[in-house]
Amino acid sequence: MKVDRRSVGCGTHGTGERPRQSTSGGAIVLAPSGVAGTLASVWRVEYDPEARLLAVRMLDVVTARDARDLAQATARALEGTAGAPFRACFDLRKLFPLEEDSVPLVEALKRTCLEWTGCRGLVVLADSPTVAMQQHHTRVRPGTDHELELVTLDKTSVDAFLSRPFE
Repeated sequence: MKVDRRSVGCGTHGTGERPRQSTSGGAIVLAPSGVAGTLASVWRVEYDPEARLLAVRMLDVVTARDARDLAQATARALEGTAGAPFRACFDLRKLFPLEEDSVPLVEALKRTCLEWTGCRGLVVLADSPTVAMQQHHTRVRPGTDHELELVTLDKTSVDAFLSRPFE
């Protein structure tokens, strides 16, 4: 299972449009109306039941409004898991550091994912040391081992995390 095989990366910046759901080969894809198949926006959520992966992608600048819309879309995708085992991957490459009012919203989003029935771990991939540090400081359970929640700049670590067996 590789994160880069996903077409993640959506959300229309600041439009306040309601998320649109589409299906792609059994996957649930959530993004603001009109952009579920594009990469030109700031967030996208995809749940692939075959890969047992909830992929959350954020790009550019994510405002508090974007984060609230993203949280709603993620909740809908989590419902689509129906309690089956899955892992979550937050791909934050090309994301600017979150604004102060967005930080607690994204932290709550990660907490919701980790506490959802069936979640077997969450990994955050960043390409900016500043974003990685911000995500590390907002870990849901500070001090947890890397088996449950991992923040990294290394895609190889993400691939290893996601390819582990589900027990």
